[in-house]
Amino acid sequence: MEDQQVVLDGGGMDASAVTQEEAVAYGDERFAVRFEKAANHYGLEIGPAKFRGNGRITIQGSVISFDGRSCRLGWLCKEKHFDVPDSDAFNVQRSDKAIILQLRNSAGTFFSIRITASSTLAAARLASRLPAHQTPEFAVASAERSEFHERLDALSPKAIAVPVLVGINIVVFIAMCVSGVGIFTVDGNAVLSWGSNYGPLTAGGQWWRLLSNMFVHFGVIHVSLNMWALYASGRTVERLFGTGRFIVLYLFAGIAASMVSLLWNQTVNSAGASGAIFGVFGGMLAFVMNKRNEVPQSVMIEHRNSTLGFAAYSLFYGVAHTGVDNAAHIGGLVSGLAMGFVLARPLTSEARRAPRPASFWLSVSLGAAALFALSWPMTHPNAQTARTRQFAVLLGHLSEDENVAVGATNALQQRTTSQKLSNQEVARELSSAVSPKWDALYSEVAAVQLQPGDADFELHNLLLQYFDARRQQFALLARSLPNNDMAILEQSNAQRASADKALSELKAERSKKP
Repeated sequence: MEDQQVVLDGGGMDASAVTQEEAVAYGDERFAVRFEKAANHYGLEIGPAKFRGNGRITIQGSVISFDGRSCRLGWLCKEKHFDVPDSDAFNVQRSDKAIILQLRNSAGTFFSIRITASSTLAAARLASRLPAHQTPEFAVASAERSEFHERLDALSPKAIAVPVLVGINIVVFIAMCVSGVGIFTVDGNAVLSWGSNYGPLTAGGQWWRLLSNMFVHFGVIHVSLNMWALYASGRTVERLFGTGRFIVLYLFAGIAASMVSLLWNQTVNSAGASGAIFGVFGGMLAFVMNKRNEVPQSVMIEHRNSTLGFAAYSLFYGVAHTGVDNAAHIGGLVSGLAMGFVLARPLTSEARRAPRPASFWLSVSLGAAALFALSWPMTHPNAQTARTRQFAVLLGHLSEDENVAVGATNALQQRTTSQKLSNQEVARELSSAVSPKWDALYSEVAAVQLQPGDADFELHNLLLQYFDARRQQFALLARSLPNNDMAILEQSNAQRASADKALSELKAERSKKP
């Protein structure tokens, strides 16, 4: 076994690196490990069994021994032991505490085993004791990855923008929590005040929401998942594009995602960095799949598959669960892919050092033109969209206006009892302070002319019925009191019953809304 330092798959052993010659001094050695989602294992005598959970690897001379629990059917587990000659162990990769190696069985087929050691140092020692055999394909891919990462480290050693973006998002979320928005259960109206993306307001002139909504989130889980995804993937993408171009990619994808979200559903209150993060994934795809960027085939396949897999899972999750803005995700992914092709430069010193302000500003101009094109249907809505927006704006303040009317009604009732107002006084108060408020509510709703094909047509009709019944109830009551007209009072009571029925139906209708 040749003497070499084991530094596998970018794991970076640094000062803890152990050479094969030094490892011999350890003698026979046992390593406590955990078997992680192991594939078909070595040796036909094990059949379809799979090692799972805690176990042990022992290296004795030229033999590698595996001990652990082998499970069938997911739950029927037995203790198993098998030995492998080191000549049948290949392609060791290590990253931190994780190790992946391939074993060859008697049929010449390779199977992968993934294990996790107890510590980074233990993983480094175990990796150093395992054989250095590599298949030709793996050796080529490993060399390509090493060369690619060396170029990346030399040209763009660190990411600057991503940690700043993560920090801004976290600071904004903390400020939201301090203001009372909520940590786990969030008040959607409160998030709206912080700049979430709501069609009637955004398209009504508050265009800054297209940007601000990228920095506000619906709860600690939402912000945590988004920031983890941004930090995990964004740093590599920033280094591939360069900080300036990455910022353009991120902001363009985020704003485009916000626009697509509004075009898909005008009345959704959306927020979060996920649209921009999907744009980062799109930029990654654009970079590695473009041959002019000189990305090795093995690196391209690795990043392409992992990015597409994550995006597909996220989109499927969004379809299966309510409350996920898949329109923003798709918009971010596509816009990031498109902008990534325009912004990407080959990972060479010549391409990175050559001043190309013209190409950069051309990319910015193309992005601005694309955003303008997306904004056109938002600023020039059709009649149905305009009605939907108008009704959504009405709903935004209707509850508050109704509370004022209900408050005035209750206040008069309390005064009638406490101050023993006469019928004439109550009638005057009803006509001057109560009825006008219910008349105004009815007029507000009636001013929005929804059509039978509109999504909120039923809700609109129920609101009209409710406010019409309330206004007539109090108008009739004011007429009946001065002369104790029982016929008019019965009409007032009938309108009260109609209002109560409409209110019950309203609550049922609103409960259907997401």
